[in-house]
Amino acid sequence: MTAYKRYFSSITAVTLILFTGCGSNESSGVTTSEIIKASNSVKVNALEVKESASTNVSTKDKIRVYSPQEIAMKSHCDYNDNSYGVITAKTLKKWISNWKKNRPKGVDGRLVILQAGVVPFGKEAAFLPHNDKDVLVYAIPAGGACDPSYKRFDGMSETPGAMVSGERIDRNINMFQIDPKKDFIVFAVANGSTAIREITRTWWSLVYWGWDLKRLGFLNGSVAYNFVNDKEFLVANPSPMPKPTHEYHMRDLKTDRTALHIYIDEMKKIASMDNRKGFFIADARGTAEYSGEKKSKSASKVCGVNHDQQCYTSFRGHIRGAVDFPYTDLLVMDDAKCDLNGDGKIDKHDASFKFKSYYDMKMIFKEKGYNGCDTILAYCRTGRKATVLALSALTILGYPVRMYDGSWMQWGMMSEGADTNGDQILPSSSALRTDIDKYSVVIGYNNQIDVEPRSTYNFNLDATSSRKIVEEDRAYLRGK
Repeated sequence: MTAYKRYFSSITAVTLILFTGCGSNESSGVTTSEIIKASNSVKVNALEVKESASTNVSTKDKIRVYSPQEIAMKSHCDYNDNSYGVITAKTLKKWISNWKKNRPKGVDGRLVILQAGVVPFGKEAAFLPHNDKDVLVYAIPAGGACDPSYKRFDGMSETPGAMVSGERIDRNINMFQIDPKKDFIVFAVANGSTAIREITRTWWSLVYWGWDLKRLGFLNGSVAYNFVNDKEFLVANPSPMPKPTHEYHMRDLKTDRTALHIYIDEMKKIASMDNRKGFFIADARGTAEYSGEKKSKSASKVCGVNHDQQCYTSFRGHIRGAVDFPYTDLLVMDDAKCDLNGDGKIDKHDASFKFKSYYDMKMIFKEKGYNGCDTILAYCRTGRKATVLALSALTILGYPVRMYDGSWMQWGMMSEGADTNGDQILPSSSALRTDIDKYSVVIGYNNQIDVEPRSTYNFNLDATSSRKIVEEDRAYLRGK
């Protein structure tokens, strides 16, 4: 595997931070009340997309501005019938075998597969096949876009692991020379694991920046699980990295989906409401963190007595009104059949990590208390696990979703407690605090010595808005 390690080391440094009233039950799940007045049902390929007839289009800049309701789309009940969104190995194999003949209707670009990690079947069966003409397979690290050290300032504080800027997403597509107006991208996880949450975050980055959802696919289940009995289909190496011949910009898509993100000032307003009609707050971290039994890690390892240990957020608990909704509830993790990863045992790490069926997902959301039409406000610890929930809701069930990108790494630090250096994080009278009953269910505070330094967040104590990131992103989209 030495050659593969060299290959990955050459692109990891770049890739890690670049990508970082209701209708009937069988409708698309898209509600137009409160946000849009009229809608047209448009059938495109295998998925139904609801697009508003009153979509906000800037006449000056010709930018189409989408609401979460307009972006949401509904999958076929049988994923084999999907031509984008969550696709099956059967579909992907057909595409790879003859892309020109079998590609989805309306697509005239190449098939570009971004494979996260190496399939553990030996050096001759490590990657999906490619012809390097109209089918390409590029290797990306299993960590995908996850890089908590990458930060952006939202006006109130730094946001660790924030949505990548427009300039960085441009660098990424140019590194692989992917044409955002033509090419079809499929994300594939080499070996089933929790790495799926990092790759769904990469997928979410493209969705946020306007990539046509009809030209985005996500392989259901790992490559290893899907092709364990068809190893001869796989090949030894990925496609070679392309030479830069074109310069692409996501802004050229003329699409503004910045409404997919929600920031802390708006989250606080919603959390403080006694009646949150129209909103469903979902905590995707896991029950132990939701209940405060487990501490939530932060970005650094400068805590502890010698300041060389893992740091944590200031307090434990969850956002007021949030529902415990572990992202793993949406994945199949009990179908291991053989030792896929070669560790000598068969366990959940050898599972498929497929998305559960359409009907199972619909039941899960219902059991969590979701009514099928509210806007889902998803968060986790770093904005990664929540993207599994977001993909499931947005592109399988057709439910509108917004991501609280700061997630608990930001929310859980906005307290009056002290950090590992003994510095008070926020003044007791600060309006930025979230560790009060109005905004949070506070289970307890972590030991001071284990708390992330306040300097990581660069708090603006006078801030009244946290919309700096969305303003920057909208300016990029308009060439400003």
